[in-house]
Amino acid sequence: MCALVLGEGRLRAKLERLVSREGVGDVVSFLGERSDVLSYIAMADLFVFSSVEEGLGTSLLDAMVMGVPTVATRAGGIPDLYGTVGSEWLVPPRDSKKLAEAVVSVLSDPGEAERRVRLGRERAALFSVPKMAEAYEGIYLSLLKDTT
Repeated sequence: MCALVLGEGRLRAKLERLVSREGVGDVVSFLGERSDVLSYIAMADLFVFSSVEEGLGTSLLDAMVMGVPTVATRAGGIPDLYGTVGSEWLVPPRDSKKLAEAVVSVLSDPGEAERRVRLGRERAALFSVPKMAEAYEGIYLSLLKDTT
């Protein structure tokens, strides 16, 4: 098993030092900014989205659509992606212990992973372009009715 860290950010150097200090450099790789992120998501056993602040989290949606089980934090718009059914899966931002427990839970229980895949696909379908266009159209039509 290995962990791939994609992307860049101000915490990269700190994370690299932590990986080195903990002696897990042989299983953690920092790949930096990539243009082929979707291919990495598609081959993952688990997608971990540990944002502290987030708008919607489209890479999380990508993982859900591709059928990759997910673990995420309760930050920004992420709870909207999971809905009330999956909200108990979300961990508080900056809570590394709960995040680690969630990761272990999914990786050690194939049934749990499959539940997350199933819910993820169902929820991601609600955010497709046609569904979003339909929702916006409904809003606009209701606003038009209110003005006439």
